[in-house]
Formats: sequence, structure tokens, C-alpha cells
Amino acid sequence: METDRPVRLAVVGTPRSGNTWVRHLLGTAYRVPHFSRHSLTEADWAGLPAEVVLQLHWRRDPRFEETLHRHGFRVVTVARHPLDVLISILHFCIYESESE
Repeated sequence: METDRPVRLAVVGTPRSGNTWVRHLLGTAYRVPHFSRHSLTEADWAGLPAEVVLQLHWRRDPRFEETLHRHGFRVVTVARHPLDVLISILHFCIYESESE
């Protein structure tokens, strides 16, 4: 693994699959800032810190991959069984829909 390369990680995956937990874990482990963005248009690429963990919910797309690569990000993807994701979404809708 390259040690002189800055920590620039993009946690990308389906909502309710553990992305937020992984982002917090990586940000804490590497001692770097960590942010969540809803879309690429919200991310101010030039304003991001040199080292950062960025969480995005986005489908795989060549332009998206190119943008991440151009800005020096390595991708971390969280995989969770689709039925577990469904149960998490249903639980969220019933019990936590008022939260941010």
C-alpha cells in the first residue's frame, strides 16, 4: 500500500447499508475529516480537505468513476443483503422518519 498518498476515500453504496457507520469508522481510524453528500453537485471538490472520507449514495456510472479518480479518491463499497436493506428502510420509515 502506498504510504505517501493522501487518504481520500469515497464510501459509495445503497442507502441503509451501513455507509454512515463505515464513513465514521474510516474517518476516526485515519484521523481525517469525514462528510456525507447527497449528490455530486453538492460536493465542492476544490474545497475538500487534502485528506478526507466522503460518503455518497450513487449508482455506478463511468462519469462518476472518472470524477472520483480525477480527484484522487479510492472507492470503498459496503455490501449488505438486499432483504436486510429493505428491513432497515421499513424500520426507518416506521420509527425514525422524523429524524434527520
